[in-house]
Amino acid sequence: MTEGENYYSLLSAAQILFALVLLVLGLGYYAGQPPTPVPATAASELFSAERALGHSPDFALEPHPAGTEALEHVRDYLLAQLNHCGVQAQI
Repeated sequence: MTEGENYYSLLSAAQILFALVLLVLGLGYYAGQPPTPVPATAASELFSAERALGHSPDFALEPHPAGTEALEHVRDYLLAQLNHCGVQAQI
């Protein structure tokens, strides 16, 4: 193999390595992106953060530490919502 052929062989290897590094970086960036939010109008079988946030004012207005009446209200609200969805929850 001549010196010129050896140079082009190394150049090709460097180009391939560079392309692979770019590919891995691109895939890593793409994989790290969050999913597209589902609107509240989506089917009820799909989770929607927008729908879930609609419930937060009902129990996020005040702190509800363990053993307080506020915690009992949150518990009752969550149980009612689960029962409304057809989940038979028990405590």
